[in-house]
Formats: sequence, C-alpha cells, structure tokens
Amino acid sequence: MITLMADHDTQGQAEWLFSGLIQMGWTELLELKLTTFAEQGLSEDLSDAVIWRHCQEHQLVLLTANRSMHEPQSLEATLREANLPDALPVITLADPQRLRSDAPYRRRCVLRLAEILFDLDIYRGSQRLFIP
Repeated sequence: MITLMADHDTQGQAEWLFSGLIQMGWTELLELKLTTFAEQGLSEDLSDAVIWRHCQEHQLVLLTANRSMHEPQSLEATLREANLPDALPVITLADPQRLRSDAPYRRRCVLRLAEILFDLDIYRGSQRLFIP
C-alpha cells in the first residue's frame, strides 16, 4: 500500500490528482490511499521537519507545494540535512494553482505522479520530485 499525505495547503489539489489516478485506472495496478494531516493526528502548525519525519516514520509520500529554505526547520533544509538513501521522496507540485484551471496540465501531473508511485523504490533518497 502506498499512502500519499497531502500537505494542508495542497489538500484540494491532492484530491484532484487522486481522482485522476482512479479515473485513469492506476488504482487497479497500485494499492493507493490518500490521507490528510487530520487523519494522521497532525496539527497544521507543525514544522516542516516534524511533518517530514512523520512521513518517513509512517512511510507516507508527502505531496506539497514548493517550500522554501527560509528557516532551519523548513522542508528544504530538512531534506538537505536528514535525507537518507532509503527515504521516501517529497512530491512537489510545480504549479499548484494551474491544476485548477488547466485540464491537460492536470493530466500530465497525474501521469507523472503515477510514474513515480509505480517505481517508488527507485526514487528513494532523491529528496524532492517535481510534477509534472
């Protein structure tokens, strides 16, 4: 089972992507689940570092928007500091707003996400993958 966890800022986009995975038949090939901060018992005000560690401990693939490196606890700083060769990658939406209005772009994002999830083990340790 591969579980995606949507960052609190990308919950709507994650639902669209997951719906696309279902519509395109990827859930017939892969056992997939989408979870949220609330379902994981996580507060939305946790640091990126705590969220990333939770995802690694519980084998959750984090889906997020682009995060910066402005603070020591930022996602980018955490990835640079704590990433290991077997760590799950963070999947980052290159243009989260475009998913709402551009169906061909959304389809490319779904296909790229499916490609990553299908071969997830080869992407371990790669820190961050952008979609599309």
